Amino acid sequence: MHVAVMGLNDGVVQLAERDGRWNLGEVSPIGHVESMAVDPANPNRIYAGAAEDGLWRSDDGGATWERVGAGITRPVVATVAVSGSRAGSDGNVVYVGTQLSAVYRSEDGGRTFEELRSFQDIPSRPIWATPPAPDTHHVCSLVADPPGGEGVILVGLEQAGVVRSSDGGETWDDLRPLADEDPHSMLVHPDAPGRVYIAGGVSYCESSDCGDSWNRQVDGFEVTYFDRMAIDPGDPDTIVISAAHEPFTGHGVFPSSQTWSTVYRRTNGSGWSEVTEGLPSREGTAMGFLAANAAEAGVFYYATLPGELYRSTDGGGSWRREDADAIGAHRVTGLVCTEI
Repeated sequence: MHVAVMGLNDGVVQLAERDGRWNLGEVSPIGHVESMAVDPANPNRIYAGAAEDGLWRSDDGGATWERVGAGITRPVVATVAVSGSRAGSDGNVVYVGTQLSAVYRSEDGGRTFEELRSFQDIPSRPIWATPPAPDTHHVCSLVADPPGGEGVILVGLEQAGVVRSSDGGETWDDLRPLADEDPHSMLVHPDAPGRVYIAGGVSYCESSDCGDSWNRQVDGFEVTYFDRMAIDPGDPDTIVISAAHEPFTGHGVFPSSQTWSTVYRRTNGSGWSEVTEGLPSREGTAMGFLAANAAEAGVFYYATLPGELYRSTDGGGSWRREDADAIGAHRVTGLVCTEI
């Protein structure tokens, strides 16, 4: 059964597809969800970082949740990620990034965590800052044990860039040149060893060597701000990305300003092209959330902030609004998809 799990401003909810309709489950009131991740070793297991309400885990595809995360000592859970290959005693190893920036690792399915303390000794740390709140910073994206990079941990910092460990968090390389300074989304693909993708507040960029070097790839873009991204499970060269001219209209920050966003696609090594077929109007639409289900090659999902769910079955070339129950007054803050 296809499942879409939406993070919300006040919890998390599962939508399950039955006979072409997506049925809304009960909202689990776990707090404001900042990040979610599916365990690649167990598609029923999903983690949710609920900002100041800690880390939560579901073992039934997002229908019910339990609080985990003992040992996370920073107050805000900003990012959760699951190792691509490293197994713990209960599923794959789990990582959490926080505000202020710190990285924690769990070997027991998220129940207990240990801080990677060497992360605090990275020389550039004094210059890390988020411009709207210059006295703070946080981990905004994280990849661990990517294909072709066992022991590699890549951490995206808002707003500083990307740092890397090549030895499982024992030591760290400082900020990587040409990696995006505001790396909102960082992903890898099981069929592309060494390749890392970033959608950021400055550019789109890639690495072909597990983050050792980066190059920016912007051919075809007519915008300069990027937020969420998904990669075709069946093709590491097909990517979709949410985009805007800048963050304020892209996120709909100011009610008096015209919200505007769009979606771009790249495939077969070509330049980026804007996609509009089947999607809501660019004007009046804030950047939503993109996801892919590892079990569905060629399929992408897009959740708008009002809670509408769109689906593409042709690798992101065209989209269709799905028949789904409305989520009401809740605000969407994230999306993952899986198979249960």
